Amino acid sequence: MRNASGKPDHSGFINGCASCHNGAAATGKKPNHIVTTTPCESCHKSTVTFAGARMNHAGLVANCVRCHNGVVATAKPAKHIATNASCETCHKSTMTFAGARVDHASLTGACASCHNGVVAEGRPRQHVMTTAPCDTCHRTTFWTPAAFRHVSPAFVNHGPAVGCESCHVGNAQTAAWKFPGFRPNCAGCHVDKYRPMAHVKFERPAKVYYTVSELRDCTGACHTYADSTQRTIVTRNFSRHRAMGGGW
Repeated sequence: MRNASGKPDHSGFINGCASCHNGAAATGKKPNHIVTTTPCESCHKSTVTFAGARMNHAGLVANCVRCHNGVVATAKPAKHIATNASCETCHKSTMTFAGARVDHASLTGACASCHNGVVAEGRPRQHVMTTAPCDTCHRTTFWTPAAFRHVSPAFVNHGPAVGCESCHVGNAQTAAWKFPGFRPNCAGCHVDKYRPMAHVKFERPAKVYYTVSELRDCTGACHTYADSTQRTIVTRNFSRHRAMGGGW
């Protein structure tokens, strides 16, 4: 039915809008309309204008950003963690944004942008002081154990067998040498564990042991000689100490 002006008269219509507004008989949903399976009248309460619709999120399952883009509706706030994941990846409720479960697989920003002690848990007090980004040691698939590899030739990579606190006793990013006089060799940290009686050099004409200075870089002690001429090797102690083995 049409009114005097020739326009459709919507008086009396309260539901079933899509029976006419289907893109054939009359204009249907626009291509940029938010994806939804709910009837038109769930949100649009006026038959005079589509403006002023009160959003009913029931039935919405995807593509939140089509509406929540900062123009049609509120978008991600400036302090939101950097991510290219769709809203519904983490936000499961259309009633509240609170209680979102973060899917770390889609995160592109720095961990500390969220893990700062405010938005999410930050570094604990006992954590070694460092300016390195979290992902230098930690992974989103497993937070512990931390996997850090030393690249400096002054610090041998000890692997997971040695905890960070074993060397970073001052809770600092730069580890202090326990025995600076022997740096940068093994003895710089391990000289207090050196036992001369376990490092025989030769046994004739009298038993002689290697000194710390001779073994400060852990080389040379693999050979025990027959006598002081050091021409004949009687014992080869290979692989006695390994940087990745710990237990020094």
